[in-house]
Amino acid sequence: MIDQTQVVKFLRKAKTKIITGISFVPALIVFGFFILAILVFESRNTAVEKFIVDLFPILSISDASTARAIYTTAAGGIISLTVFSFSMVMIVLNQAASNLSNRLLSGILSEKYHQITLGVYIGTIVYCFLMLYQVRTDESNASDLSTLGVFLCIIMVMADIFLFIYFLNYVTRSVNYGHVIQKIHSQTKDRLQNSLQDQIDRDEYQEEWVVSNLNNWYSVNSNESGYYQGIQKSTMSKIAAENEVKIYIPYNRGDYVVSGTQLFFLSIPPDKINKDVIDELFNCFDFYTDQIIHTHYQYGFTRLTEIAVKALSPGINDPATALSCIHSLADLHSVCLYKMDKPVIYTEEGEPVIFMEPLKFEHIFRSSFDPIINYGKTDFQILYNCMTTIEKLIFLDKKRHYYDSIFNEYIDHLLSTGEKHLENQYEVKRLTNLARSLRERIKSTRQ
Repeated sequence: MIDQTQVVKFLRKAKTKIITGISFVPALIVFGFFILAILVFESRNTAVEKFIVDLFPILSISDASTARAIYTTAAGGIISLTVFSFSMVMIVLNQAASNLSNRLLSGILSEKYHQITLGVYIGTIVYCFLMLYQVRTDESNASDLSTLGVFLCIIMVMADIFLFIYFLNYVTRSVNYGHVIQKIHSQTKDRLQNSLQDQIDRDEYQEEWVVSNLNNWYSVNSNESGYYQGIQKSTMSKIAAENEVKIYIPYNRGDYVVSGTQLFFLSIPPDKINKDVIDELFNCFDFYTDQIIHTHYQYGFTRLTEIAVKALSPGINDPATALSCIHSLADLHSVCLYKMDKPVIYTEEGEPVIFMEPLKFEHIFRSSFDPIINYGKTDFQILYNCMTTIEKLIFLDKKRHYYDSIFNEYIDHLLSTGEKHLENQYEVKRLTNLARSLRERIKSTRQ
């Protein structure tokens, strides 16, 4: 028997696929044009049509062949426009895959403007075909012809042409490095701001929240594979409270879980809990096959790192793009410097029942800059800008000193990397001087 949590999980997945898919918005727009065509045809010989004809006598139409010619020409023209427009999108996708990152393709495809353009084009075609269907013979009565329908068809074609002109400009900008980086940066920053209610300040973090010893915990293996995207907190906490069990989840969002491996831990043996309850807990987990920025801000950091690494590859060799990514990462790290996801979920009575692996600043910092330093180890500008990013973060952390150890670690790492891989001794000297200045700054702010 299918339980409620299973149905809810299925609906969550379906909703995500529909909303993030390329066909959702166009389908809504096409449906709107379909309804419009029916309403227009049913409004023949009404006051609205008479008003339009009186206002624009040139629009008056009584010849069925003329109406058919207008609808046919409009439909054929928009079909050609649609094919040409989305041939350009395919070229853009190919360019993005070659120069940026394959993982950006889903984001470009799901661009709302692309979907709106596709929907308007197909909607216009559907409208023309439906109106054309009503013009059955050349001997059709004038009362069977919709003046308003022809008028709207002309307006739609003109709007589609202007939409196409703007679409050309939009597509050419959509694969511009600066535009892509800025968009990912703004999306990630917005997601960070929207996640504040699910976060705590670093000062509120308590070490007793960490489950460091698993000797008294019992593992439950996953029944599916995918990227862990989070849990349904209210449902899971309710299940845990009702069954008097505590749950520990050892994953951060974005971690890949393999079916058959440990997914979560229980404070009591699983065999003492009804199997239906275990199934309900499984249904509280969300897994997807891709990392989508709107589900968690960490994926924005990952995307920027991927673009920087791709730009530093020998085939592209574009350090300027990598520097733009580093600057965006610096700004995003400053936003989440003292914020972290809540690692504990309480019941309504205040009892802690769910413990999660906290996503800390250190983890985001390492996963962002380790690949960039590794791929850019022979480029002075990359190493120097990574160090100046640390300089900015040191300034922001000068009152709390939470991250002195990791900053010192990366200052030493960047300096040793430069000494090993840079041939120009002047560049090594500049790195050395900056590293010395940053170490002294960390010491001075502690006094």
